[in-house]
Amino acid sequence: DFDSKCLKMPCPTLHAHINKAEVIDEFKGFLRHFETKKGLERHLHINLQDRTSWEEHARCQALEKLQNQAEFSEQLILVTFPKKSDFYFQAEDYLKVDSAKDFLKLLEEQVKSGEECGFFFSKYLPKKELNDFVKKILPIIHTHFFKKKVKLERKERLDFIEIFYQFFTLKILELARPDTFSCKDGVDVGSTASAAFFTLIKLLGKEDKWSQEEQDQLYWILCGPALTVRERLVDYQRFSRMASSLSITAQAFAKDHDKIIKALQPLYSAKLFQNLKNEY
Repeated sequence: DFDSKCLKMPCPTLHAHINKAEVIDEFKGFLRHFETKKGLERHLHINLQDRTSWEEHARCQALEKLQNQAEFSEQLILVTFPKKSDFYFQAEDYLKVDSAKDFLKLLEEQVKSGEECGFFFSKYLPKKELNDFVKKILPIIHTHFFKKKVKLERKERLDFIEIFYQFFTLKILELARPDTFSCKDGVDVGSTASAAFFTLIKLLGKEDKWSQEEQDQLYWILCGPALTVRERLVDYQRFSRMASSLSITAQAFAKDHDKIIKALQPLYSAKLFQNLKNEY
């Protein structure tokens, strides 16, 4: 019962020095545009950088400071999902944590720890509701997409995190109900995240057949930015991880679509799945 426009854009910051970044004036002007509109309109920016990384911390911090400025605090809702951390790649200390029970507990703790683990959620998003959602969605994903396996191999854990991010994005979109939303960056990380979200919306719907127009749109979301901006294909590592998680998701929906929807419905508003669809 609401519409949101998905924008494709890179991180709106100027990173002049490794320890110093600032939000560009064009993005501030874009946010000021909402002031001229009637009623309250908001932009949801899903930042897919790792705020715990020395390479990306300054950019994340610049966006967070903008979120807290009085001039823009009403128009901007910022959310950060780290896509470069050791946990996201299941590396270093997390490499051998194959117990499903331990992994789910760690994933829940990562989100609850927030900024310490690279996550950031706008003050306009109800923290308790977000934490409750995470606690409830994890066993649903484990049950319907991974058949309640006692042990999860590294590849399965990587797929699990991707699937979780997509359902979490949908929940945040429902809570924020923004007029527009975008993600960083627009070439590899952002394009694969956008393509995965586009596919999830399609899979959640009642119509399972893909039209040629929908296929073309998916290819454009996925490959268009890399081809036009960098004159190359989308990053293979990001693409393969997206494709792997979508394969798990698509197989599960093909087998138990109605059961999965029934399990998900209590976690979202009653009307969300009735008319959920992509328009372009």
